Amino acid sequence: MAVKGSTWNESEIFQDPVTLRSVRRVTTTGQYNNTPTYHTNTAFTADGEYVIFASARHGRSAVYRCRVETGEITCLTEPVPGLGSRGELHGLSPLSRGLIGDGRGICGSFLVAPVSRTAIFGRGNEIRLVHIDTLDERVLIAGEEERIYGVASVDPDETHVLVVSGPAHPQILAGERVTGTLGECLPPESRVYRLHKVPLDGGEPEIIREEIGVSMGHCQYCPTDPDLLLMDRNDSNLSREEYVSRLWLLRISSGELTPLAPRDENPFQIHATWSWDGRYVVYHGESAHGGYHPAAEANGGIEVRDFRRGWYIGVIGRDARVLREYCFPMARYYGHVAAMKDRPAVILDGNLFPDMLYWLYYDAEAPRIEIIARHDSDITTMPGQYGHVHQQCDPTGRYIVFNSAPLRFIDRGRSDVYVVKV
Repeated sequence: MAVKGSTWNESEIFQDPVTLRSVRRVTTTGQYNNTPTYHTNTAFTADGEYVIFASARHGRSAVYRCRVETGEITCLTEPVPGLGSRGELHGLSPLSRGLIGDGRGICGSFLVAPVSRTAIFGRGNEIRLVHIDTLDERVLIAGEEERIYGVASVDPDETHVLVVSGPAHPQILAGERVTGTLGECLPPESRVYRLHKVPLDGGEPEIIREEIGVSMGHCQYCPTDPDLLLMDRNDSNLSREEYVSRLWLLRISSGELTPLAPRDENPFQIHATWSWDGRYVVYHGESAHGGYHPAAEANGGIEVRDFRRGWYIGVIGRDARVLREYCFPMARYYGHVAAMKDRPAVILDGNLFPDMLYWLYYDAEAPRIEIIARHDSDITTMPGQYGHVHQQCDPTGRYIVFNSAPLRFIDRGRSDVYVVKV
């Protein structure tokens, strides 16, 4: 069993069956192995030498680092009893297919500050920091039982971390399994969301913004401007038809909000992140122009219309002007967007293909696609987001890390971390 500071290698290398690129499967054991989410510059150290991930093994979970070139793994934190983050208990619908763990473990909201080489992660209702070289560890936010913390972000100067929090589900506070969404239990006026800004070198957290009835699971500092923040804002006071945009920029010093509205008539973008130079935001969402595919049934030639979700994928500037937006009415697969370093392309893991990583280039009016590798993950294999690919490239543009939970005939679902050399 891994303990803090232990080092080993369980990786294996193979050629991608589609592009023949070299792929390292970093993990081969554990119930789940997951990297930080698709946010730009949150998974690798600045030199691309290490990538971080969370893993659950033998009923305990911890944060790990991997040396990309060799596959060598080091356990950065003492494994804690419990699986899954506390936030995973939050907002589940009655149709949820269950949970991996009990919400007392480590996973979900974590990242690495690439230059200072410190990993920020949640443990229970705390936000903690560990240096990936020295393994020195301390508490950043002691946390409150009444709050649930979302995905954190480190400013480009690496002096502060910002994290959003919202009210905990009443059933979590009562020690019960959540059976409904937060919106079903709390009226909008009780759903208060806060942005907490915390000095990385120590100091008290500061609440820099508070909104009522507007949830924000993700906030992201601009990579080149520590005063500019990208947020997704779910406004429970508005109907979907009244939305201007789900994506907004916040000028922290003035409090000015700027909507980043797409061209598509459905302004509810699902995922978004910054370009590496901080000039643009890449995004996607379900299109208002989703297509239908007519087909004739064999029994009598009766025409049926089979729904296809349809997606738009776009790039928008800090001035809220759309640079490119491509609509794919017949695209039907869930997925994520990520920014590619030194390449005018969005990294996608779905939308057009169910099992491929690929670049969608936005340097021309017509879209262009290049396959990177097969990720082979099926998001229905595991509950929650353990099967989500959450692709991300490193700061040098040499590697793309991703998660995969393939659909297996007999084995129960589990996820592993992979790195493809591009």
